[in-house]
Amino acid sequence: MEYLYLIAAGIVGVALGMYFGRKKQSGMPKVNEARTRQRKQNVERVLAFAREKGEITNNDVETLLGVSDPTAERYLPSTL
Repeated sequence: MEYLYLIAAGIVGVALGMYFGRKKQSGMPKVNEARTRQRKQNVERVLAFAREKGEITNNDVETLLGVSDPTAERYLPSTL
């Protein structure tokens, strides 16, 4: 009988977690959209710089965007 209470409590807990999780997400700003928009803007800046100069280095991306070395490395393969 105790197992039934534990199972029921687990099911109720999961259901409440899903309900409140969805409710919280709908009221929050969409962070992923903001990140995606910022990334697209950064990619455009990198491409414009590369077109203007003819070539671009990792250090150029770091300076242009104000990002770390690993982040600059992630921009280069996706844009060129």
